[in-house]
This record gives sequence, C-alpha cells and structure tokens, in this order.
Amino acid sequence: MIKTQAPVTMLYRGDVRDTAILVGLVQAKIPIGIIAFTGPFESETLEYLHVVNLWLAGKNIMPIVIHPYLSYEQLARTPSSPLQEWGWSLQECRLAIKLAGLPLPSRDQVNQTKS
Repeated sequence: MIKTQAPVTMLYRGDVRDTAILVGLVQAKIPIGIIAFTGPFESETLEYLHVVNLWLAGKNIMPIVIHPYLSYEQLARTPSSPLQEWGWSLQECRLAIKLAGLPLPSRDQVNQTKS
C-alpha cells in the first residue's frame, strides 16, 4: 500500500483508471496535494471534471486543476501503478467508482482494452 506523509500528486485524465485511483487514494486516506488534469479538453470530459470536483469538495479535498506548473518534487510524489498494487482490474475500478457515488466517466471506453 502507498505509504507517504507527503501529499501525493495525481495526474488525472478523466478516465476510469484515473478516477478509480483517485477514489482509492481518498478511501485509503492518502494525503493528496495536487490533482492535475492532463486529459483532453472535450466538453464531456470537462463536465465530468465538474462532477468529480463536487465529490472531492464533499471529501474536503482540493479540486482538480487544469495546467498547473508542477515541480520536480511534486512529480516525484506521483504514485506509480497503485491499481496494480491494489490488485484492481478494470471492472473493480468501475465498481469502486460506482460505490463512491460517482458516475462512470464518458471516457470509460478509452482504457477498456487494457484490463
């Protein structure tokens, strides 16, 4: 399990896997410093960002930001492969998102082939 006292940096594209990582970090009470949106500027994705930001606000977590300047130190705190570490398949990612009370992202199809 990810163990850190320093807040992690999350690179977020608005897809199922990234949303599941975000849900997992929140559930595990891992401190999150910045969530940087690195996905496409499509209207559906940006609308989903709004939904996730409302969910984050309810958890007292800072919202996802678009195009922040990230220092090397912040990038070094990006968790590597937490889904693999947690043993979550794509279907478990979808379930975690639903159980967190979030809808599935419209970019659900982006990573379907990588289960």
